[in-house]
Amino acid sequence: VTHVRRYYVDSIAQPELFEKAMTGMLDELGDPHTLYLNPDRLKRLNETTSGNYTGLGIQVDVRDGLPTVLASLPGGPAEHAGLQSGDRMLEIGGKATRGLTPEEVRALLRGQAGSTLVALIERPGVPTPFPVQVTRGEIHRRAVRRSALLADGVGYIDVKVFSDSTQLEVSQTIDSLTSAGMTSLILDLRGNLGGLLAQGVGVADLFLDQGAEIVAIKGRMPEANATLSDQSPQRWPNLPIVVLVDDGSASASEIVA
Repeated sequence: VTHVRRYYVDSIAQPELFEKAMTGMLDELGDPHTLYLNPDRLKRLNETTSGNYTGLGIQVDVRDGLPTVLASLPGGPAEHAGLQSGDRMLEIGGKATRGLTPEEVRALLRGQAGSTLVALIERPGVPTPFPVQVTRGEIHRRAVRRSALLADGVGYIDVKVFSDSTQLEVSQTIDSLTSAGMTSLILDLRGNLGGLLAQGVGVADLFLDQGAEIVAIKGRMPEANATLSDQSPQRWPNLPIVVLVDDGSASASEIVA
């Protein structure tokens, strides 16, 4: 690092050099699960594992070059401000949005809780664009994104992530569906890339007999080796279950399946 800082043709700050060295060293290990997380990447990881972030509470995708609202979180800041599915954001905070990447759009939408953002909206059926002011708030992204009671007493739960509330959300949702008449369950883990190991174990614990082995973990250090087993009796012993997985189901999803 010192040699590069002294003799490289361009001037590079020492903290940046150390970050590049750390990134390169871990990348050379060839392990996709071993990498350096800078503060921004760590923040995004924490948002995934906690389900909490500060923002507007909307799902946005870039369509035809413009960020478009796909859905608003029920009860969230965007819904309270009147944003609707199909709204196209021509400007965010006075900045034109055409051609921005999804990551750039997300950066414009995020901010401190309580701060305001003005977006210029183009809405189908409305002749001229109009401004909408939204106050950012604390958002909790639920692990159970969808649930429903289908025909013949079949319950459906779509679990999208194993964050720190997944076990509780799955348990509460099953209790609610059971009270509504559910007699069998479809647990949808398709596209669920996993998350917290403890939450995967906790969800499996809901469905297995006490003492049943759930997963064994192994590592170089003695404390990294353990067998995790079911700690409590089955909550719903007579509930038939179908688990849906695909090639996007990984980590904690595989443990549960």
